[in-house]
Amino acid sequence: MRKIPIAAAVAGALACAALPAQSDEGGMNVRFSGFGTVSGVSSDTDQVEYTPYPGGQPNGVEKGWSWDIDTMIGAQVNANFTDRFSGVVQVLSKRNAENTYQPQVEWAFVSFKASPEIQIRAGRLGSPFYMVSDYRNVNYTNPWVRPPADIYGQVAFSYHDGIDLLLQKPIGDSNLTVQLYAGKSENRLWAPNSTFDLELNNRIGGNVSFETGPYSVRYGYHQGKLWGDSDRIATVSNALINTPNPLLSPTIWALACPGCAESGEALSMNYKPASFQGLGLSADWGKYLLMAEYTMRRTETNALADTNAWYITGGTRVGKLTPYATYSQLKQSSPTSDPGIATRSTNPVVAGTVAVLSSAVNSQVMADRSQKTFSLGVRYDVMNNVAIKAQVDQVRMTGPEHYGLSAVTLPDKEFDGKVNLFNLSVDFVF
Repeated sequence: MRKIPIAAAVAGALACAALPAQSDEGGMNVRFSGFGTVSGVSSDTDQVEYTPYPGGQPNGVEKGWSWDIDTMIGAQVNANFTDRFSGVVQVLSKRNAENTYQPQVEWAFVSFKASPEIQIRAGRLGSPFYMVSDYRNVNYTNPWVRPPADIYGQVAFSYHDGIDLLLQKPIGDSNLTVQLYAGKSENRLWAPNSTFDLELNNRIGGNVSFETGPYSVRYGYHQGKLWGDSDRIATVSNALINTPNPLLSPTIWALACPGCAESGEALSMNYKPASFQGLGLSADWGKYLLMAEYTMRRTETNALADTNAWYITGGTRVGKLTPYATYSQLKQSSPTSDPGIATRSTNPVVAGTVAVLSSAVNSQVMADRSQKTFSLGVRYDVMNNVAIKAQVDQVRMTGPEHYGLSAVTLPDKEFDGKVNLFNLSVDFVF
């Protein structure tokens, strides 16, 4: 994966600057903090592997307990250089697509406070796709064992390298926050028998949030150009555009399957426009809490489906206990097949080749990934910085192939689309 120089430069500058801050001579204020999760999850079926992080890990949950799906550890350094200049570095270690715990720099930015209300940041910044994006990995701050996968599994990027502007404006007892940003994201994802790089280039977007009393509302819109080097997608796309069989010349193939070239181009991930938008609402009355989000993902490649997703969570605090319930749903709004991959030829070579390509695209790449989840859980606050959570999820993969967003690979034919998950976790901050 190509490295982004700006993030490395910012991280290095902050690391060097932090050294003298261990004494009083430097006049800087440096604070170290950390967070983590130790979590186990078990499934009631071996007919499908479930993952809450599509593409993020090489395998998911089956029968038996897995302790490496959600377990993570993170550290953060905040440095105030002057009254106006500051910096943050956050490093996270969590199992990745290459099945390692290689630490990843999630944040590495410098910040300039232009006025009491305006802040400019540059470097590696957290991607603000969701309502809890800023503290998504600090799971101690969230009520759930993990954020609802039907919604939070739609986007593969947790950070971007670039610049943003934050405006925080008090309005009476309320507060308005506006964020505008530009940059680039990248991530390495898992695919059957390989990994591949995915990028979102020319990213621009923003969020507007308004808080008043116990209520908060947030809207965000994000867009960019999607690029990926998946061998599987590229092989099928090139075969459709050119010729998949050495026995068929490009001219014959174009005549035999006149729609295949267009279908191949529609499948490619060569800088295709993509967008994501979401509306979030939350209310915290002290004893009761309510959270909800609605999101829409749109792309101009058939390799990544258009989706609409939402969730609602409600809970109540009873002493140190917080029981809660969540319902979430993801529906695929783009076509689940490509009628252009077809031929009228009776030639067995042509017909057989088209059938293989049609199956690869329609039964796997464009398969309906819809699913819905009902969760019941309870959080127990052991102390001010440690929480224990237990959660039960019932996931229903509702597409014809039962190949939901959270299925690692195509499930067994006997699979009825239902997965029950049992989760235990300990979240902490320090």
